[in-house]
Amino acid sequence: MTGTGIIGFFNVSQRPLTELVPLSKFPGVVEAQYYVIRAHSSGLVTKPMQVVEANSLVTISLGVRGYEIMSAYPLRGFFDEKKKETTWVANLGLLGKMAGAAAVVANQVTKLENGKIVIDTNIKALGVLGMSTFSRFLFCYHSSFEQVYI
Repeated sequence: MTGTGIIGFFNVSQRPLTELVPLSKFPGVVEAQYYVIRAHSSGLVTKPMQVVEANSLVTISLGVRGYEIMSAYPLRGFFDEKKKETTWVANLGLLGKMAGAAAVVANQVTKLENGKIVIDTNIKALGVLGMSTFSRFLFCYHSSFEQVYI
């Protein structure tokens, strides 16, 4: 498992800009790992992707003097024998913070015998902890977004 790669984008030109940013440009990403990328300002989360995929790109559009902070979160997968599908979980850190992933001190995700997934997270600040789950994204993309208030 890897950490969360964070990149800040700043438009210092005198015109709006749009760029395609590959997942491989995020620090610490690993080819075999699945990630989702979240934009700080909009809160939008990409579909799961790997560095080795040709379409592992994210589009960023910035107005004059605009900025965005994007974070690449590693996914942890759990296979369900009964449903024959994998559920993927990403800990998004504290939402509403520019680098909310930096508040996560420890994170452990485990699957119990009854099939429930337990997420144990230690954080060093107060706020809203974001979690994202994905199922069957290789064939049919479904996602849900959960917020835990602490």
